[in-house]
Amino acid sequence: MSRLSKEEKSELLRLAGSKELREDFRRMKNKKQISAIADESLIDNYIMFLTVTNSFANHTRKPFKKMTGDHFIL
Repeated sequence: MSRLSKEEKSELLRLAGSKELREDFRRMKNKKQISAIADESLIDNYIMFLTVTNSFANHTRKPFKKMTGDHFIL
């Protein structure tokens, strides 16, 4: 397991003090945005959750990398 850098630690401390961020996560928890209504929608819901969470954390999106190949197994 890797250790956090000083910059990462200070970012986590700054975010932990954010009342708005804590409230956003509390609201998401209460609404239970990830629901397993159907197996097909579970992955879509999880990706949506990660996208929304990423926007709260102020991360920039990574550029899309096209997957190449012809045999993929999940």
